[in-house]
Amino acid sequence: MRRPRSGAWRSRFAAALVVTTLLAAPVVLAGSEATVTGRVRVSPLTLLLELSTSTATVGQKLQAQATVSNVGASAIREVQVELRVDADGLRVNKNIVDLAQIKAGKSAVVSWSVCARVAGTYVVLARATADGASLESPARVLTIAHGSRRSCR
Repeated sequence: MRRPRSGAWRSRFAAALVVTTLLAAPVVLAGSEATVTGRVRVSPLTLLLELSTSTATVGQKLQAQATVSNVGASAIREVQVELRVDADGLRVNKNIVDLAQIKAGKSAVVSWSVCARVAGTYVVLARATADGASLESPARVLTIAHGSRRSCR
């Protein structure tokens, strides 16, 4: 077996092990034994979210960028990428982006312009959905301070 070239290979291998070990388990209920069988779907997508800054002032615009990677062996079609924010404090135009496909071993980058509307601390994350399965990026914290501008333009 070749040495893995990237962490993605190891992640796929580890996920495959999880699937094979979680397929069936005996259950004893009221003296009777039965087998419960489950199915675990493993997504070949990975998702990373980056913000251009972690602090901003009211009225200031910043960029959010999600990188969606397909670590699987075949193309994934109809991928929906969404930037999830508190709509009362942050404004995002068109927070959902549809991607036709991401080829095997390739990545796609989605960017959003975000405007700070209200001072506060916010959690921002991205969600990718394909084939009925969703995954979320690690959350980012965005702190908005009062500023000289009163609103987004």
